[in-house]
Order: sequence, then structure tokens, then C-alpha cells
Amino acid sequence: MRLSGLFGQAHFAAQKIFHINLIAYRVAAAYFKANNLTRLPSPKKLEAEYAQLASEKAKFYEPYKEAKEELLKLKIAKQNVASYFREEEQAQIVSN
Repeated sequence: MRLSGLFGQAHFAAQKIFHINLIAYRVAAAYFKANNLTRLPSPKKLEAEYAQLASEKAKFYEPYKEAKEELLKLKIAKQNVASYFREEEQAQIVSN
């Protein structure tokens, strides 16, 4: 590969990184503007917000877990019923 090709690739990579950083900056700026923020929140405030969100998540997880278990039981019951009727149909076919 020619040396100029390497410089071209490096330039392209640098441009790509620049654009990614620019997009991240714009997203952060839009978030700050939408939430009327002018400075980063303090680490203690962020930790408190994280703890609050974690507790909310924990509250919702238990009903979700119960609903998921109930769904699994219902799927198993559905398969059992379908299996029972398949066996019954096969028994009728064999007896005829």
C-alpha cells in the first residue's frame, strides 16, 4: 500500500471520529437545553437519582417476574391440552 493511501485512511478515520464526537455533543447539548441545565449535576445528585431509579425498577420487577412465571404455566397447560387431544385423535384413528 502506498504511503498516501495510509494518510487517506487516517484522515478518513479522523473525520469519522470527529463526526461521532460532534453528534454526541449535539445530543448532550439538546438534553441540557431540554432540561434547562447549564452545568453537570453533582455526583451525589446523580447517585441519588440512580438509587431512586433502581428502587423503581425493583418495584416493577417482582410483578413482572410473577407474570412471566404465570405465562410459562399457561404455555405448559396449553401444550398439555394440545397433546391430550392429539393422543385422543390418534386413539380414535387406531380404533376405527
